[in-house]
Amino acid sequence: MNTLQFTPHIILIAAVLLYKMVLQGQKSGQKNRIFILLTMLTALLLPWLPALNFSFGATPAAGESTTILLSPVEINATFEGTVSQHDWLKWIYWGGIVVLVIHFLLRFVILSFHLLKSSWSIGDGFIWVKGVKRLPVCSWFQFLIWPEDLALEKEDQSRILEHELGHIRQWHSLDRMFMDFCCLIWWFNPAIWLLKSALEEEHEYLADAYSLKMHPDYRAYAQLLARNTLGQFGLSVGHSFFNSKSLKRITMMKSDQKLSLKRVVLVAGMFAMVGFWACQKEEVKPLQTAEVALDGEVFTVAEDRPEFEGGMKAFYHYIGENMKYPLSARKLGLGGKVFVQFVIDKEGNVVNAEVIKGIADDNVAFGALSKLKPEDIESMNVQKNEDGSATITVKMKDGTEQVVQKEKDTYSNMEEVLVVGYSGTKSDEYEISPDAITSELKKAAKDLDEEALRVIVNSPAKWSPGMQRGNKVNVRMILPITFKLS
Repeated sequence: MNTLQFTPHIILIAAVLLYKMVLQGQKSGQKNRIFILLTMLTALLLPWLPALNFSFGATPAAGESTTILLSPVEINATFEGTVSQHDWLKWIYWGGIVVLVIHFLLRFVILSFHLLKSSWSIGDGFIWVKGVKRLPVCSWFQFLIWPEDLALEKEDQSRILEHELGHIRQWHSLDRMFMDFCCLIWWFNPAIWLLKSALEEEHEYLADAYSLKMHPDYRAYAQLLARNTLGQFGLSVGHSFFNSKSLKRITMMKSDQKLSLKRVVLVAGMFAMVGFWACQKEEVKPLQTAEVALDGEVFTVAEDRPEFEGGMKAFYHYIGENMKYPLSARKLGLGGKVFVQFVIDKEGNVVNAEVIKGIADDNVAFGALSKLKPEDIESMNVQKNEDGSATITVKMKDGTEQVVQKEKDTYSNMEEVLVVGYSGTKSDEYEISPDAITSELKKAAKDLDEEALRVIVNSPAKWSPGMQRGNKVNVRMILPITFKLS
């Protein structure tokens, strides 16, 4: 999982820890409510903002380096096909979303059913729904639902009414809709459910405070809560006065502890740290690392070439152990050769790494085929020639033929994959629509290039620098990496 995917979950977990350690139990309902909502908004938006890169220090003066071609590395993997662990995870993820949507719709249908069967009247900024059966007092946006069999004294009924008006006039239902949407996206993260529960608690505290302004008798209000603790109706989508958090609400009404400045500073500081981390660019994003200026002379040959710590055998072992065949390429059956160029500087560091020739760079045939429209193609076939080249014949629906030549020195099989995709072949190996094959191939080719670059840049050990006439020199190396499916 890359930083873009992981950032929201870090934010949610950090928010839960901050809330539990700093904010929970503080009589600052609106501030806590804003904190939770801003957390959700930040988790949604921050991954899509342009990444910031904080770097410190200057680079050395300019210079040049020699070039050494290393022995090629071959990365093998089995064909992924259409069923994989990632596919099962996707099915589980979407299955969870479907269950949550059904659950929400069920609650909404039940509430709507009761609303339609009841009588309505317009109140002061709300719609009073009276005569409802089998529902407790609750509110949903501007609807205040009042059961017909509520056996309470008028003063207690007034307290409950003001509580629900607190929910309505502070737009708590809008918060809940937003939180339900966030739960739908991140349902597998326990932190989102803890924050949802925390927000519901804050809503109740705020509604209690609203009611107590109108009816300041704290003891009578607490007794009303205690008498009706078990009155919750499980399928209500709205805010209910009678809920399982009654004891916490009584405790909060007695509390006079407010959010201190130290706690505010702590929350702001910790969130700033999370934001700083989230705004960092990934170590390898583009196909070229930041260019580092090097000092030194130009050499055609280095007397002593750089050596990986533990020897070149250890370097190739590191490559083989850490290189992962991207899922996108495995599913399409895409392979080929990537040439990664990098410099070992005088300090033995890997710098200026870049892909100088990627999977798609020498695919002239791919470029020609990708311009054809799938709906205009009748059939395609590939004829491999003895010299290693290939001839791709495309029969168009208008009766014409187009012949595309694949050169013998191209390494990737992008054209063959494209032919299968455009032909509409259905098998366990290829399951992709002709309309999407070009974009999917480009993405898979880029993923292969970036994986090759990632492993070189993340090389953990230092190199011994190259030597020329007893002096350390910069040496440029090229590593060919072949991705091959068995």
